[in-house]
Amino acid sequence: MRAGRQAVRKALAGLILLLACLFAPLASAQDAKPLRGVALAIGQSDYSKSDVSPLENPKNDAREITKLLIDLGFEARAALDLDAEQLERQIGRFAEDAKGADVAVLYYSGHGVQASGENYLIPIDAGYSGLADPEADFISLTQILNQLRASVPVVILLLDACRNNPYGAVGLADTNVKETDDNLAMVLGFASAPGTVAYDDPKSSNSPYAAAILRHLGALKGASLGDVMTMITEEVYLKTRGKQRPWVNMSLRRLLYFGEAAPTAATDDDALRDQARRELALSIAATPQYVRAEVENLARSESLPLDQLYGMLKELKVDTSAGRDELDEQLRRGAENLGKLLAEKALPLRNDPKLIELAGLADRAQAEGAIALARDYRGKAAMRADELDKTLDRREAEVIADRIELASTYADYAATATLAFDFRLAGEQYRKAYEQVEGKDNALAFKYKLAEADAFADHGDYKADDEALRQSLALYATALLAAERGNNRDNWALVQNNLGNALTRLGEREVGTDSLLKAVTVYEAALTEWTIDRKPLAWAATQNNLGTAFQNLGEREAGTTFLSKAVAAYQAALTQRRRESTPFDWAMTQNNLGNAFASLSEHETGVASINKAVAAYEAALAELSRERTPLPWALVQYSLGTAFTRRGERETGTDSLRKAVTAFEAALTVRTLERLPFDWALTQSNLGYAFTRLNERESGTTSIRDAVKAYEAALTVLTPKTAPLNWATAQNNLGSALRMIGEQENDTRSLRKAVAAYDAVLTVWRRTDVPLKWAATQTNLGNVLSILAERQGDTALFSEAVAAYRAALTVQTRKDAPLHWATTQSRLGSALLTLGLMNGDRRMILDGRQATEAAWDVYRSAGHTAYDDYFREQLRAFDAALAAPPQ
Repeated sequence: MRAGRQAVRKALAGLILLLACLFAPLASAQDAKPLRGVALAIGQSDYSKSDVSPLENPKNDAREITKLLIDLGFEARAALDLDAEQLERQIGRFAEDAKGADVAVLYYSGHGVQASGENYLIPIDAGYSGLADPEADFISLTQILNQLRASVPVVILLLDACRNNPYGAVGLADTNVKETDDNLAMVLGFASAPGTVAYDDPKSSNSPYAAAILRHLGALKGASLGDVMTMITEEVYLKTRGKQRPWVNMSLRRLLYFGEAAPTAATDDDALRDQARRELALSIAATPQYVRAEVENLARSESLPLDQLYGMLKELKVDTSAGRDELDEQLRRGAENLGKLLAEKALPLRNDPKLIELAGLADRAQAEGAIALARDYRGKAAMRADELDKTLDRREAEVIADRIELASTYADYAATATLAFDFRLAGEQYRKAYEQVEGKDNALAFKYKLAEADAFADHGDYKADDEALRQSLALYATALLAAERGNNRDNWALVQNNLGNALTRLGEREVGTDSLLKAVTVYEAALTEWTIDRKPLAWAATQNNLGTAFQNLGEREAGTTFLSKAVAAYQAALTQRRRESTPFDWAMTQNNLGNAFASLSEHETGVASINKAVAAYEAALAELSRERTPLPWALVQYSLGTAFTRRGERETGTDSLRKAVTAFEAALTVRTLERLPFDWALTQSNLGYAFTRLNERESGTTSIRDAVKAYEAALTVLTPKTAPLNWATAQNNLGSALRMIGEQENDTRSLRKAVAAYDAVLTVWRRTDVPLKWAATQTNLGNVLSILAERQGDTALFSEAVAAYRAALTVQTRKDAPLHWATTQSRLGSALLTLGLMNGDRRMILDGRQATEAAWDVYRSAGHTAYDDYFREQLRAFDAALAAPPQ
């Protein structure tokens, strides 16, 4: 070897990895006979004689890894701070030791480099000049592997070195070595992914990677090599807050296990916590990348620990049967709860030793992301609090502090339950906490009662439990009284805002408007305290919520009063929710503003409002992305599809309708049946509507049959009981699609099925509750009855059609819904012409002509000249009928 090795300034930090799942006695799943294992752990710390920076941890890591391997049954030794000759000699000796062994593990911690396409280990006396002739100064990784593979069937090489380069050249790269028939396996482990840095931990005697090996390898038994590698990988990922993620290249001819099966029931608290940590690591490894991105984004933006966020995700059991279970919303709500829990951790001291012990165990488990285990400890603490409660009843006057202590125990249990999305349990525990401090500490009493109300509201929202939402209303009323007793107007406004949210959620599911009108009242009350000057962001949040209540009311009225108020509320919120300071909130309010404009467009003849809606949605999508915020992104894609459909209805071409189909199909890549069945069904229903409108402008029945498939898919999830308004929308649209098929293919059976669909809709869409929707369905019913009547020459069916059109016109007015009014007038005119001719009724024909002229006037005013020829032909038919002699 050449002398004069010079080192560089930039250190390749980080000891890496990675031993794989080896236990004493070593055994394979297929063989009962124990396996013989040999191991060498090399630690290179003292680079003081070279130009590269010394490393703190390698010697410590090599010693402890060696001890661990010996405990696991290996014939293991450590070799520390080796120059080139010593390093070469030790590796040669190890290759000799490996002859006749079943498994050989070589652990290396120190600097490494890639030169001329080859990976090398750097001795402690190597210098910069070694790059000119690396074969002379460094140790080739390929040669080590070939040497070991010639001696032993299973080779595990663990490189505790960075994937960058201390000399500024290319860092360690992936190593590909061809398998031979007599080799069972080869494992190459790197502490970090290609091109990334592995970290030394100055606060610990071990690197993050070595610490992960020591934690998981020595305590776990009976696991596969791959599973333990995964656990170690995710442990480092968590401990470095996502900065470092190990990498492994594993080639196995059969599945290897080492050691004996773990006991079925562990009682040691540390063992329970370690087991929960390993389960968390395996669940993280199975987490889709887009969900990882959402969790990491939350951890960065909210300064929250990755461990507990992933622990919440693992415990998240989403019941999507009734919709509104959007994963990102729940994660953000959970992150908010976690942030509050961490910020408010300074609670009254506990005096009971058992409570102190259980609280400590719960805190440690929760910090490790073991949410379920933490919840179990909190539950045991609550049971202990129940025991103490009986004693405290006898000496209440002296133990107010103890009551507060018990309350904090229940509240801790509740807070942890919210991290597991068990909101009902959280509400029950907050109730217990409130009962302990009621009349003793007004501030805590308010805090716990509000938390109880929020928990029941969340349960009602996520689990589609209307009764839980109604329970929350009474709890908010109690919280209001507590706020008033404390004379805290901000607390009072907070309760009003949260009460409004619960009323809005309830109102969205009800056919009537009582809950929504109450929501408006309480939001406006909150705004009397949360003013733009005092609380600008709270004011903006309540304005946004108020807009949602107005939006829901606007979709159930014949005019535009509430929709105009919704637009104003959203625009007010956007004066404080700015993209540069609150980008996510800004994007979601843009989406809400788009919804309000889209609903307003239903009352207009042009496309001004719908274009504003499209602009708002596209603004939101400029901030959101499928990778970073998948569910909000899908929501806005869905909204954009609806807007394009509405615009397409008013255009002569198919461009906007095809854009609508594209947007809905994009939304369905995230809104899947398995993950979000309710939202999937809504998207399918609206996709079907876009296909229906496309069919009107295309030849053939391809689009309309696609529409029927989409509607029928939606109706596998939507039911009159769980989602009456949405079910009715899908049924109404299915009726229209069936009508088109029946009309194009002269299929009476499809026409009759359409009549049945519309009749079913009218049992849910009542005029008093949703007048515009009721009127639209009456028009649709009139259309299909007219077609049936004409096919069968049935005057009775024509009379029913005329009655349906006239019913629709009692709601559709030329002022409030001009295009709907004009369309129904045109249909009525046609029906009256045919019925008048059949009955010989000249007065009926004159009424039909008048209706047709009025409809044409609205279409011309709106600039829809494409229909001029149709109306001219209709009027000529009327004139011919009126000119003919009476029969």
